[in-house]
Parts: sequence; structure tokens; C-alpha cells
Amino acid sequence: MSKMKTFHPQFIEKNGKPGYELLPINEYQHISEILEGYEDLTDLRQAKKRVRRNNAPKKRCNTNVGLVGCQH
Repeated sequence: MSKMKTFHPQFIEKNGKPGYELLPINEYQHISEILEGYEDLTDLRQAKKRVRRNNAPKKRCNTNVGLVGCQH
């Protein structure tokens, strides 16, 4: 398991309230990389679901000669 990274934000007030948070660029880039990895993982999971859905057995219906019935 990886060690939790410590961040060093600086806060800038706007109208007497916290308005902005600044991070050193290397910390910002680290967070961006983590989020990109998460997005990639989410995209992969969605793609796998689509593949499973598209490869699921289709129902076949027989309407020949008055027979109506579906098989899996």
C-alpha cells in the first residue's frame, strides 16, 4: 500500500472568507495524475459492461407457422 502524500495548500481569502486554495505545482500534478488514473479505470469498467451486455445471449423468437415462443 502506498504512503499517503502530504499536501501544502495556501489559502487566499476573498471578502473575508476562504476563496482560493493554491498548491505547489508538483502536488497539483500528483493529484491530476491520480484523477486521470481514476477516469481511466472508470472508462475501462464501463467498456467491460458494454462488452458483457453486447455478448449476452440474445432471445430468439420463432413466429413461423403460428408458433410464438422465445428461447434463450
